[in-house]
Amino acid sequence: MAETCLDVLEASLEELYQGRGRLLGVESSQEEAETPIENVESLVDQLTEDTKDFVRHLQEVVAELTAKVMVLTRTLDAGGNNTCAAPPQHFRAPEPQCYGGARDAKELE
Repeated sequence: MAETCLDVLEASLEELYQGRGRLLGVESSQEEAETPIENVESLVDQLTEDTKDFVRHLQEVVAELTAKVMVLTRTLDAGGNNTCAAPPQHFRAPEPQCYGGARDAKELE
């Protein structure tokens, strides 16, 4: 019976060592997976910040353009036509005069 108990203990101890080895393998795999996950999280954070900066910049540009449009609208509403274009001129082309002489067929060739 002592040998049987000893065999059971040895078998149990062997199972514990195997379980410990599998556990160490899982922990190692977990540590290997955590590094890429941290890299992805870092990239996502950076992209989020870049996107926020870009949106802020676009809002500033839109505000600036809106202000310029308002100034132009007010100027046009006030009747301030600041263009220096001359009024269109009408040109008269001279009209051809009728030929009153005799035509010679040899001259036309």
